[in-house]
This record gives sequence, structure tokens and C-alpha cells, in this order.
Amino acid sequence: MATKENTDVKAKRGFRGPAANAHLRPGRPPTHAMLASYDRIWASSRVIPNQGHFVWFGPTFPLTHALAVRSLWLTNRPTAIHLYLSDDLTGQPHFDALQAEIPALRIHGTSFDELTEGVDVERNELRVAWDSLMAERRFAALSDVIRYLVLHRSGGVYMDFDTITVRDLAPLRAGSGFCGREAILVPGAVERRSKLLRRFRTGPLHAVRLACSRLRGGVRWFKRIECLFALSINGAVLGLQAGHRVTRQALSRVPALYRQVGQRRPIIGPDLLQDLIEGCDDVAVLPPAAFYPLGPYMTRHYFSGCADVARLEREVVTDQTYVIHWYNDSSHGPGEIDCESIRRDAGRQLFARQALRYLPPGATKIRSP
Repeated sequence: MATKENTDVKAKRGFRGPAANAHLRPGRPPTHAMLASYDRIWASSRVIPNQGHFVWFGPTFPLTHALAVRSLWLTNRPTAIHLYLSDDLTGQPHFDALQAEIPALRIHGTSFDELTEGVDVERNELRVAWDSLMAERRFAALSDVIRYLVLHRSGGVYMDFDTITVRDLAPLRAGSGFCGREAILVPGAVERRSKLLRRFRTGPLHAVRLACSRLRGGVRWFKRIECLFALSINGAVLGLQAGHRVTRQALSRVPALYRQVGQRRPIIGPDLLQDLIEGCDDVAVLPPAAFYPLGPYMTRHYFSGCADVARLEREVVTDQTYVIHWYNDSSHGPGEIDCESIRRDAGRQLFARQALRYLPPGATKIRSP
């Protein structure tokens, strides 16, 4: 027999049982206030926490990392921004400046025991995979594992450090999960299935993309042929509720896949997410404009000089763009970036134009080591 205390708890949690919905019975019509209160309770139980997660393996902390964190802080004001770091970065100028400026910053290590504390996973098999990846210094794959662990434990939004957040993510956090697609030559399924098909299809497309990445006006030309490229899920920006089935299944599959990382680096990253999320009805998959407005190779345009950078900005950073992922591992690379170069190039370079608004206070006094 249900007690009043039990029914009250159920009502607060959004349950729609007879006792919780007593106010909807004949003779007592619901008021707008009643319906609104239940809608708020129901929505609050599904929202992704407003907290960010970043992972870094390395002894330095460049300015671009600080820009990623500051842009998220200034556009979203998260309750917490968690940095999972392999090294003690105290003494790194940009890291010290972030700690002094952002009260929501939380610093964590990358030990397996610390990361798996409170996470319902099969620890023994996962530890074997972790130790093997660590011994081989597969830091990108370890970053994939860490994002699954921290999102499964506490939820929130994971981001790579080669990102600049340009818009509040609140509309996306209203659901149970979100990620985005990028325009690439072939998805992982085709990559694994047929090398002959891949070469036949991708050769001409890669040549055209390479030309578009180098030519003035190449962004406009590429937009016309982008439909010929595969749209594949990328996990550089990934928002999920705590305990989501995607992270639970990803962690359960890592032990069976990690040995293939040497042959296929994204096997436990984008490839795995593609398999788990495609067709999933509780994860919103956004088009490239949301997080990857310029895909691989095309990101050269972020760093190339441009006579009309305002026009390029309108073409790339649209009202659908929330985050700019600029692919630090692309073949071109951004080169040396410091506060002075950003200020100098803001009138002719798209990356500098976006980064300028997120330079830290006293940026001219902070120099990269």
C-alpha cells in the first residue's frame, strides 16, 4: 500500500501514476501552474548538467588550451569545468591564469583508480586495456576512454582542447545527449570493409577538397560539393546525461577493441560512437555546421590570410554554429599562436578573429613558454 510519503516522492520525480496525478481527476481540473510545475520537474530530470570536461596528456599548456576553456566559461558559465591532466601544470602561465580567473575550474589526475571510482564498469578487463594503451602511449585512445568514464559518472559536455565555443549550449543540454557530424571521405564502416572501394571513391574527392582548402573562395566551392562526402559522427564535442547507455556500452566494448588501435586509431573513438549512436533516438546528432563547420583539410582557411575575413566568418560561423573544432592534428597545423599574433591577425585571419574575444585578462603580459 502506497504511503503519502512514497507518492510525494514519486510526484517530485515526475512519475505519472494515479496518486501522483490525483490533481487531474474529474472534479479537480489542472491549473496552468500545476502543469508547468510538473513539466519543470520532468524536464529537470532529463537535462544534461552544465559542466565541461577536458583531457590533456602533456607537460605544457598552450594558449589554445586556455582559449578552449575560457570560451566555454564565458559563453556558458558552467557550474564546473573539469580538467583531467597527466602532469602537474603549476607554473605554466596560461594554466595559472585560468586557475586565478575561473572559480569553477576543477583539476583531476588521470590515474585509472581515480577515474573509475564510482563508475559501474567491469574494472579488470578495462584496466588491462588501459595499461596496454598507457604502455604504448596511445594518448588519443586514452582520452576516448576518459571521456566515456567521466560522462558516465557525472554527465556534462566533453570537449577537445582544439575547440572554441561561440554559443550557449543550453538548448542542446535540454535533451539526454548530443553530438555532431563532420564531412569526411569515408566513415569507419567503409574504411574497414573495402580498401578498393575506398581508393576508387576517395581519390578524386580528396583532390578536390585539397584544392578547395588552398584556393581563395574555396569554402564556397566546397559547400557545393560537401553533399558528396560522408557525414560521420565525431566525439570531439559530446554531451550526455550521467549513466547514459552510450557510455555504458562504449566502456563495455573497449576491452575487445583496444588491440586494433594501432591499425585503426579511431576504433574506440569516432568509429565506436558511430556504431553506438547511429539510429539512437535519445541522442541528437547535429549537422557539421554545429561543431565542425570546416572539416579536415578545409580548416586551413581558419589560419590563412583573408582579404575579407568578415565575409568568411559569415560563411563559416553561422547561427547554427555552437562550437568551432579546428582540428589541431590536421596536416597543416596552426603554427605558433600567442596573444600578440592573435591581436595582429584578427583583421585578416578567421581563427584570430574568433579567438580575440576570449583572450585572458592581461593577455599581453602572458607569454607562451
